[in-house]
Amino acid sequence: MSPLNTSNPLALQVLMSETIFDIGFSFISSSEEILKEPVALKEQQFAFKSYGSNKKNILFITLDAQHEYFSKDAELAFLKTLKALKLALEDVAVINCKEPFHNQTFKQIKKEFKPRNCIFLGVDPEKLGQANFAENVLKMEDGVQFLYSSSFEEMLVDAKKKRIFWDAIKLMNF
Repeated sequence: MSPLNTSNPLALQVLMSETIFDIGFSFISSSEEILKEPVALKEQQFAFKSYGSNKKNILFITLDAQHEYFSKDAELAFLKTLKALKLALEDVAVINCKEPFHNQTFKQIKKEFKPRNCIFLGVDPEKLGQANFAENVLKMEDGVQFLYSSSFEEMLVDAKKKRIFWDAIKLMNF
């Protein structure tokens, strides 16, 4: 007998309305117990892959579909910026929003990284449930200082964007 495969809704309705008979197979060994009460589902946990150690709770959120975090040139510019701010990679965390976040929000990111400062680099904050951000203007909300700016890729080709970003980020309280 060959298996019967169909995706026709009418056929599925007819097939699935029949009584299913027990044929004597048991997939549970005698030492295993059947749960008598349903198990409560845990709240879905999200794991964010990050770059840096986040020792000072400074979070950078990027969007680069082609690289893990930054291109080589953008990473070099990022590291130089950290050095100019008297910070090290160990002080910050970088996450890349290239992966679909499946309804993840900044609230979930905040729970994991506990940022005091959050810099959106080329990522629209609305994508993560944050609203009312002016570009390159500092904003304080719920104990977190925010900055929404261009990506390092954009800053590499536009010196004006780089200058505006630098003028804004050096005002942040690290």
